[in-house]
Order: sequence, then structure tokens, then C-alpha cells
Amino acid sequence: MQLSAPPAADRAATVEAFRPFPGAPTWDVRAVAGVMASLYPPPAQEGADGWRVARHRDAVAVGRILLGHGSRPAEPGPDQREWDAWVRTDREHLSASGLEILRADDVRTVVRVPLPDEPQCTATVRRIGAPSALTSRVEFPQWPGIGGTLRYFPIPGRPKRGLFEVTNHLGGICPQRVVGGGQAVALLADQYGLPLPLRVIPRPAR
Repeated sequence: MQLSAPPAADRAATVEAFRPFPGAPTWDVRAVAGVMASLYPPPAQEGADGWRVARHRDAVAVGRILLGHGSRPAEPGPDQREWDAWVRTDREHLSASGLEILRADDVRTVVRVPLPDEPQCTATVRRIGAPSALTSRVEFPQWPGIGGTLRYFPIPGRPKRGLFEVTNHLGGICPQRVVGGGQAVALLADQYGLPLPLRVIPRPAR
């Protein structure tokens, strides 16, 4: 089977503009989706034939759906050859686009997106409430209206050690708690899908 990409006009603007919200696709998933969209438009609907991307630990997995299935056809023949051709084309395109291929098998290709050298997003952190509340408000100036709070929970008997609880602007609590304040801000940014790396600016308490 001969694979061909659609005209450039059909490939343009196939990935929606970014809009941050709790649970948004992470920056690296969006980056890989943009790379794949330059090869071929995303599927018209969930589960349709085409490529798909998803977060895989600290990387991104690229997979395929062919004839309604997300795995390589088991029987040798034209369907298996078509699958192999698509996967080979995907990997060549990902590699040519500067993405590091960490792992590749018959089902998916796992890649890592290089982290930019310069900060891509700014967060401000301000202590709020009584000092004993150990709570700070986080805002992202580039995206007014979103943000959240960080609450510090000291470990009993070890006041200098503790964990941060991260809550978004809708009141949703992240199930993961982290040790450092910088990690907590990055976790909140990641929950909104904001671009990384992050610059954190402390503000005077109110």
C-alpha cells in the first residue's frame, strides 16, 4: 500500500488551539499531536482509524487504530502490511521531527519531547490567610481565571519536613502530594496542561 499525506491546506490547523482546564492534555502530548497532525489529520472521532497520542509516565505514546483495532493484525496479509507501513511512517516522521524514540514495539512508539531551555510559563505564589494555615495561592498571569492553592502539611515530629496538597481553582484536589513547593506549583501547572518549564515568582503575603 502506498501511503500519502493530504495536501498542506488540509493538514493546517488540525490540532485545536490550547485552552487550559483541569485535566487538559499535557504540553508534551500536545506537542506530539502537533507533530503527528503535520503528517496526517487527527481522527475525526474517538476510536476512528488513525493515530492517537497519550501520556506514558514521563513520556508520550503514539499508537494507531486500523480497522477499529489498536493492535497489529495477528494474521500475515495486507492488513498487517498496512499496519507496519503506517507505524514505520509514523516513526520516521517522529524521529525526523527531533523527538527521541525511547521504546518501539508492534503497538506503540514512546517518545520524549525535548524540554525548552527557557521558561514557557510564569506562576506567581502568594501566602494567604493566617500564617498557621500554611496556604499559598498560585496564579498564572498568562491565563487569568485559573490557578489554585497549595497547602503544606508538616510531618508530625518533623516540622521541617512535610507534603504539599494541590487544589485547582474549581476545588479539585490532586491525588498526588509532593515534597517541594516548586514541585507543587509544577504539578498544578501540569494539571492544566500548561507549557513547561515554569518560572515561579514569589509575591508578598496578604
